[in-house]
Amino acid sequence: MIPGWVRLTRYAGEAAGLPADVFAHQLQAVAEGHLKVPVAKVHHGLAQAPDARGDAESGITPGKHVVVLDG
Repeated sequence: MIPGWVRLTRYAGEAAGLPADVFAHQLQAVAEGHLKVPVAKVHHGLAQAPDARGDAESGITPGKHVVVLDG
């Protein structure tokens, strides 16, 4: 589960064919909590980043695989 204080504030991927203003609107809706993003699994720390990538690429669990950098 992602902590309630965590919000998506940027995206480093590509959105080919999606107008920038539409994409920005979607990101704002996510940041404000109006649009829910399905989260498959939360991974903690950079050491789990390879696991997150492998899980995401397997396609077995739909949704986003999130890596949280624990302080």
